[in-house]
Amino acid sequence: MRRIKLIIVVPIAIIVIALSVSNRQDVVINLWPLPWTIDVPLYMLGFLLFAAGALTGGLAVWSSRMRRNRRLRKAHEQHKPAPPVDSETPPSSAPPMLRSS
Repeated sequence: MRRIKLIIVVPIAIIVIALSVSNRQDVVINLWPLPWTIDVPLYMLGFLLFAAGALTGGLAVWSSRMRRNRRLRKAHEQHKPAPPVDSETPPSSAPPMLRSS
């Protein structure tokens, strides 16, 4: 499993490094309703967009898991098992135990 991960991660890292080295020109980002513009390197814009997508996807997965866990918790609460019987206290209808000395 570790080798498979290494086989996947190393080529992706090489591609990312190659793209970041070759795309160093600045890109002007106009923040439209606001009067500001930002000059960022193209690779930084790509990394920021990737991070925003990963964060959005992570939030979507997290919210769907929370919804699923809530449904499972409700289903589990509806089918709760009977509480365990305390072995030290006999039921009230049981006769008293005889002690042998």
